[in-house]
Amino acid sequence: MITNCIFWANDTEEIYVDSSSPNVNYCDIQGGWPSGIGNINLDPCFASFDPNGDPNLWDFHLKSVYGRWNQNSQIWVTDPNTSLCIDAGDPNSDWGSEPWPNGKRINMGAYGGTNQASKNGNPADFNVDNSVNFADFAQMANQWLVEQMCIEDLTNDGKVNFADISIFAENWLWEKK
Repeated sequence: MITNCIFWANDTEEIYVDSSSPNVNYCDIQGGWPSGIGNINLDPCFASFDPNGDPNLWDFHLKSVYGRWNQNSQIWVTDPNTSLCIDAGDPNSDWGSEPWPNGKRINMGAYGGTNQASKNGNPADFNVDNSVNFADFAQMANQWLVEQMCIEDLTNDGKVNFADISIFAENWLWEKK
């Protein structure tokens, strides 16, 4: 069983099949895969990858306009484009360790399901419907003054309060295009 993986720019077949029939789902496979659910055949948009270059310079974090972890500078950076492998993994896989914002769905690849998974979406779009509106405000109101880490705590200070409302207001009526 192979799930949430990226097979790209290998020298031979991406997956070699001898006598078994692997179950491959929600993977990005260069050249495609004849069966399975949710597989794609698209450039994964790695942060830094040249199959003919120095492997010590490769960075398999996925590019994102919303934020990707830069392993060299140890900070979140943004890119001019977003990998289609972000939020494209198995919808039944645990995405809970991925940083917010995310599409409440695991990323494909080496950093999917980790605290270095690339981000996707607006942090105030709590219900992930590609807009920030009253539904998101209602979700934030339900967490008002609750002392816990949650996606509605936009400042990550352990409490949903006026500082979070300020960030929410800056994103009011945002829509993903």
